This record gives sequence, C-alpha cells and structure tokens, in this order.
Amino acid sequence: MKLKLFVFLLSFGIIFFIGNCSKDPIPTSLQISLVDSLGNPVPGATVGLYSTYPNFSYFINSVSMLSEVSDATGNVTFKNLSGNMYFWFASKNCISNGYPINDSHNYESAPLKAHSVNTAKSVLKSTGTILVINNSTNGYVVRGGGAYPFNVSASGGPTSWLVTNYPIGQYTITATQTSGYVGNPIVRNFNGILSCGDTLKFIFPN
Repeated sequence: MKLKLFVFLLSFGIIFFIGNCSKDPIPTSLQISLVDSLGNPVPGATVGLYSTYPNFSYFINSVSMLSEVSDATGNVTFKNLSGNMYFWFASKNCISNGYPINDSHNYESAPLKAHSVNTAKSVLKSTGTILVINNSTNGYVVRGGGAYPFNVSASGGPTSWLVTNYPIGQYTITATQTSGYVGNPIVRNFNGILSCGDTLKFIFPN
C-alpha cells in the first residue's frame, strides 16, 4: 500500500513539474499609450521602436528595429524585447511625440522588467519643420527663440539646416555672420509662425 501511494505521489509530482515547465514565460514587452494634447487616445499612429538613443535621435536617416500601429484605444505593444531601455517615435499626420530634445519621458523607457508587460505613455503634439538656409559663402551662427529655442552654426554655404517634428509656435531667429567680414558682421533677424505640418523657412542673407 505504501509503495502504491509513493508511486502515485511520484507520478503526480512528475506530471506537475512537466506541466509547469511546458508553460512559456510571459514575454518581456512594452505597451505604449498614445494620447493627444487634450488627453484623447490616438489610434492609427505609426510607432517606431529603437534600441539606442543615437538611432532614435537620427530617426530620419535610420530604420527602427520594430514598427507598429496604435490600436483603437491608442495603445501599441512591442513583444519579445530584452531588459534594456528603449526609445520610440510616434506620429500621425502632423502630430508626434516631438523632436528628441523634448521631455525624455515622452520617448524613453526605463530598463524593462523581464517577463512583464512594461507600460509607458506619450503625448503627441502638433509639430512642423524648420528650415534654415545660408545662401552665403560665409559662416553664420543662428539662434532661435520662441516656442522651443535652438542654436546652430551654419558653415559657409550654400548650406542648410533642417529639423522636422519641431513644436509649433512663434519663432524669432537671429543670424549673425561669423566669417568673411571687415568691421561689423552682418546680422539678420526673422520672425515667423510654425504651423502644424508646415515648413518655416529662414533664408539669409537677403
């Protein structure tokens, strides 16, 4: 009797062990919730996921490691990931989670917890493109103030500086000549409003 009971318990233990081993662990995943500036879900947005910040920050010239489209509730889920940090760019029409200098929590995850559904949230705002064109053979320093200030050196041209997915709003640009002058450098001031999906051009000298 004791032998039969022992065999039964041993068999039950083996079956239980095999059953547990046969269950696949929960894949490491990242679920990103997309909302607009009013807090409404954004369905149909394209989201590219990047494993490194350099790839993300130059997403115009690189290919994301994964790409998904947000569902009707504004959620998108990437599965079978590693426990690293991830970066993402989300866009729909002229709204996006912005140029990489914006709030890092809007495009960057913490290191993912293994075998768990990790969550993050992004706010998609209205954006446009800023294009600075130096038609001179001389160098200029270009400073922009307004909705989101910037500072860039425009080397001897003709040359251009382009940034997409920049926050909309009023911008004031000052271009100051840095080479090729005698006496006082040429200084040019520009004002403009960047609208959703539009390109705001600053061309100098003029």
